[in-house]
Parts: sequence; C-alpha cells; structure tokens
Amino acid sequence: MGLNANYEEFPLKLAKKISGTLFNVEARLPDNVFRKSFQEYRFCHFDLVMAEEFWNELRMLLDLSGQESLVCGLIDPDPAIYMTHVNKTGFVSIGKNANPSDYIHALTKYVPDDDVANFYLSALTLVWMVESLEWGLWGERDCETCILGCSSDLAQKIDNKSESFMKFSEIKVVFDDMPFRGQIWKKFGEDIQKNYFNT
Repeated sequence: MGLNANYEEFPLKLAKKISGTLFNVEARLPDNVFRKSFQEYRFCHFDLVMAEEFWNELRMLLDLSGQESLVCGLIDPDPAIYMTHVNKTGFVSIGKNANPSDYIHALTKYVPDDDVANFYLSALTLVWMVESLEWGLWGERDCETCILGCSSDLAQKIDNKSESFMKFSEIKVVFDDMPFRGQIWKKFGEDIQKNYFNT
C-alpha cells in the first residue's frame, strides 16, 4: 500500500527474510547484533538517526553502495505484534529520490493519526537495510547507539564523506567525555570492543 511517492510500506515476509539474514534480531547491544559477518563497523548516536537531516547520511550510503532504496523497520516492538495492533508491517521502503522531509514523515506519519504507533515514538530498536545485504544499520534507543556493518571499501568511503558515522575509537571519546554517560559507557564500550573487534 502506497504511503507517499518516495516511500511505501514494505512486505513483512520479505523484510523479515532480509533482517533475519543481516541481523540476529534476538540480540541487543553490546552483544553482536549482526548475523552476517562484516569487515568494518561504524557508530553514531541514536538521536541523530531520528532527525530529518539524517536522510542525507542514508542517501550517501545508498549512493556509495549503488542502491536505489533502503528498508527501515522495527525490531522492537516485534513487527508481528505491531501488525496485529495497527495493521501495518512495521517496515517501510524509502527511495533514493526521497528528501529529508519524506524521511521524517515516514518515521512520524507511517500510521496516520496515531502518533504513538509511529517509529519516532514507538521504536526501541530499529534497522535500516538494503536488499543487496551490502550494509545494515542497527539502532537502539535505550543505549542511544547505532552500529553500521559494512565492507572495508565502503567504510573507507564513509570515513571520507560522513558527518555522523564514527569509528569506535571516535565515538568512545565522545561518550567518555559525557557527564555520567562515561561511567555507563565504560563497561558497554569494553563489551562492544570484545564482541565486534575481538580485543
């Protein structure tokens, strides 16, 4: 069912196949949330991905990976349960020609006239992914962290162009410097380092 010229509801069966290939949907950070083995990981803040301007970063990922669209969707709450309540799959396809307003509209107006059911308020865990499986982005509201899995080649291009994605060493410095957050991050960061970088 179409929602907008630049985004539309994505079939649940296919979305679960893609997300189940890329991610371990039962896991949560700091555990390894990826089922697919990626060469590189980049990080960003969860609040950034929920902002209109983040579409520019996602469109950059689409351009760099040669993809025409991405799928954004729910992991928590469970899409199957979500669908029984709002009759929506919990996944939306957003085309590369979308603009930042389309992106935030997809997050906030996916379910018309029901603000609580929309991703912006209801999502505890969200994913952004492409059907080629070339990259996947996992975000969790509770730990305020998103992690992108990708190839070394794509990671190098992201490092040269992105204003939001950071290497682990960079985001660790940011979190360490935040009042109180640094104490929480210490153990979390150690587990991230162990689970993603084997150190």
